[in-house]
Amino acid sequence: MGWEGYKSLISFLLGIIIGAIGLIPIMNKLNMIAWSIPDIPETIMLVLLIIGGAYLMIDGFMGVAMIPTLGWISIFAGAATAIMALLRILGKYAAALSFVEGTFLNVIFLIVGFLLFIGSFLMF
Repeated sequence: MGWEGYKSLISFLLGIIIGAIGLIPIMNKLNMIAWSIPDIPETIMLVLLIIGGAYLMIDGFMGVAMIPTLGWISIFAGAATAIMALLRILGKYAAALSFVEGTFLNVIFLIVGFLLFIGSFLMF
């Protein structure tokens, strides 16, 4: 396990940004902090989620050799996240994907951010 240059830096920064976008609203709703981030348009959040999910899949493919369980979790979580966000942006299956909003979306951001953060410290 260790730092691997640009791959780790991208994963680290994406993990911090995406994780913060998910964690801060949750902490605000639980009254743990008194401030929150300004409202971000849903399209921008979904594009960030697609980027994060795609990079999480890349991290997962690189991580299967070292920690197979974490690698496969990252691959499936990244694929599911990117596909859900892409379908939501395109307006396909809007009724089936109506749950991808509010607190559930924040939890997805938090999970993807956490997995990206972990992936930044894995050396392959």
